[in-house]
Amino acid sequence: MGKVQPIVIYSTVQYLAINQSQMDNPFSIIDHRLKVIEDLLQRIHGDESHSESKHETYLRIEMAAEFLSTTQNALRVMVHKGQINYIKKQGKLFFRRSDLIEWLESGASDDNS
Repeated sequence: MGKVQPIVIYSTVQYLAINQSQMDNPFSIIDHRLKVIEDLLQRIHGDESHSESKHETYLRIEMAAEFLSTTQNALRVMVHKGQINYIKKQGKLFFRRSDLIEWLESGASDDNS
């Protein structure tokens, strides 16, 4: 598991206390809140993209076939024909989720070979 960063959420009372001097301009309070929200979204997005690149998802043939809405035998045929990337360890087939998505998006099919 990756390092989890704490997310600080301010209450309305804290915002008002922080921005008491800015009460003459209500837009400054909205601007401050927007900046906090943007910061939180960037942290969340940054954590997701970092964890995805660091920890690739691997699927066994059962899950890969289900993901592709096909049968295990059809997937084995694609492997045998070299139509799809795979990894073989201890006699078992594994597929990177990103490779399956790339294959789907490429428009490849059994009919094209």
